[in-house]
Amino acid sequence: MNRFIKARNNCIKEYNLEVDQSFNEYYLFHYDNTDIYGQNDLIQQLNKIRKQLQNPSTTQIELLTWLEQLGPNPYLNRAIIDLLIKNKKHHRLESLDKKILEKLLQKDQDYIILFHLLDYLIETKTKLLSLQQLQTLILIHRYHYNTLKQLVEYINCFKLKQLEKLLEGLLNEPYYENLKLLIIDTLISFQETEDDFTSLIGRLRIIIANEHNPQVFTDYFDYRLSNTTLPKKADSLTIVQTMFYGDPYTTGLGNSGGLGILLKSIGNQLAKNKNVDKIITLTVSKKWNFGWKLIEAAAPNHYIYRMPLNLDPNNPADFATKELVIKRTILKSMSFLGICPDIFHIRYLDNASLAVAEAAQELKSTLIFTITPDPHRNLVEKTGALKTFTTTEALTLSNKIYVGDKLLCLTQGVLGIGGAKIKNELMQYFPQLRFIQEHFLFRMIGEGIDTEPSYSPVDLKESLCNPNLSHQITQENLQRPTILNVGRLSQLKGQDQLLTAWGNSILHQTYNLILIGGDSKKPTEEEQDMLEFFDNYMEDHPNLKGYFVRLDAQCNENIRYLEKALLENKGNLPNIFVSSSKKEEFGLSILEALCGGWLVFAPIKGGVRTYLKHGINGFFINTSSAKTMIQDIEKIIYESGLTIEDFEEICKKGHSTVIHRYSIERIALSILDFYKKVKETRTL
Repeated sequence: MNRFIKARNNCIKEYNLEVDQSFNEYYLFHYDNTDIYGQNDLIQQLNKIRKQLQNPSTTQIELLTWLEQLGPNPYLNRAIIDLLIKNKKHHRLESLDKKILEKLLQKDQDYIILFHLLDYLIETKTKLLSLQQLQTLILIHRYHYNTLKQLVEYINCFKLKQLEKLLEGLLNEPYYENLKLLIIDTLISFQETEDDFTSLIGRLRIIIANEHNPQVFTDYFDYRLSNTTLPKKADSLTIVQTMFYGDPYTTGLGNSGGLGILLKSIGNQLAKNKNVDKIITLTVSKKWNFGWKLIEAAAPNHYIYRMPLNLDPNNPADFATKELVIKRTILKSMSFLGICPDIFHIRYLDNASLAVAEAAQELKSTLIFTITPDPHRNLVEKTGALKTFTTTEALTLSNKIYVGDKLLCLTQGVLGIGGAKIKNELMQYFPQLRFIQEHFLFRMIGEGIDTEPSYSPVDLKESLCNPNLSHQITQENLQRPTILNVGRLSQLKGQDQLLTAWGNSILHQTYNLILIGGDSKKPTEEEQDMLEFFDNYMEDHPNLKGYFVRLDAQCNENIRYLEKALLENKGNLPNIFVSSSKKEEFGLSILEALCGGWLVFAPIKGGVRTYLKHGINGFFINTSSAKTMIQDIEKIIYESGLTIEDFEEICKKGHSTVIHRYSIERIALSILDFYKKVKETRTL
């Protein structure tokens, strides 16, 4: 048993299963914190206030002391505001409100502090600011997005119609679509008659006519004018599944990974069932791609709803800062769609999931939580000793652990992904799963893919030899076998190491390399770094020209079309799919490659072992470096003595594994059965 698991078990046991108790506070008190956290007053403060959050009440003097601690740290700020809100709901806090007003009006006040103080006022419905004070604050902060957004929401909260003209004037400013949508929503909330509403929409259409992407505004106006709601069938479930990283239609771009494919596939499959009324995949859009819709039908009864919300998926602290904003946006979105979900399903340990849980509580909806042993399993060395982290890393990791424990207190159903091995690991890192299952149902389940996708023909010459691509395969090389990799561009996904492994080995003499992922038109910072690496490497290795191509991320259907077309090239060597990730928790792209008939090479680290057996239906490789990848792949392809017939038999077994165990139809039925059992148990 590693040291972290021991700490987890002791904490739950000592506190008599009171899992609301902060594990982090327990850990720092009982263990040598220099191993993982280092001596740090900030972390001590954070754990102190999390413990205080469990107390019935706090004195005003203590609250005023905590108020003064608001500052640059997002996790401490989150806890302070939560403490203030909790006590405001039970007590009159005149002294506190007076101090908050002073801080709001303080000259050159920090933006972060203003943001959180406005959060407090909105959440507690505390009306402190006069109209003149509001106008002054808007004038001062009109070009600071987050602060202005909070001020507009404050106006909306208290329906301050006197500021209507001021808000309408702000629509002429060069703001992002999301802020303008909030302003428009606030203006609409002021309208008292149908004629007023129709007149406003007419004026607004003129104002936004010249927007870069008017589609999102048109969608919003049309939906509001139609008075449309998504009607519900009797005795059927309305399900909301959430995705705060990327978009189901942009898998492989930025942070959009396999989850988007999974949610889209599961949503489409669930929507076919007579026991499901509708399913909403709730995602966020920070910047609207041209042509994106606010509401998009992925399939009959399955809708993608893009909440207009600015979140930075590369910054976990941003989720903590905006947790209450996320919750309010979800509640507003449900009202806009005219639904009250039976089920909310969350899949991450982050503050966005916590916001969903809080919204579910307010709506009296059932919460389902897919749990994974991350980051817990990554806090120890192979020896079982605790790793050391920087303060920032420790704060981020400890917040995930805190959120995970809190979510287990709020959920009614817990799903684990994988088999018996993963279940045992979950039980070790979350002792609550062993001790308090009377509070929720717990089941292990697999992930799945569409095992019978439709196919359209692909012109490989047009796709891979296009001269407009930064790198392309020449037409005479199209008949060579392929090494394929699909996924978002990231250091963790290891595409730079795969390119190096291919280029520095004999693999490039017999194989083309095709990478799919990233956005060359609007790359994230991480994508840009990877793209520059590819360009520099290819420039330094001109002999590789004509054998390598990288394609931008595209929809899952197009990728599977391309995979099928590439497999039509048959020769003495197998076409191989290489997942170069440092570790892969499950690997939907790996499942799809197996299903399609590719010879799969997967990371030895992670959860792929639940379905891949080395030498039986695929192969494991050490993806820690280009050198280890070269050694492992070359050994199997060139030195193992396996023939093309042997490789084809392995591919057949890989295909069979997916068909019999991981079809999306089977997984969707299992998930739906779990939803119904949890819902039934809750109503008993």
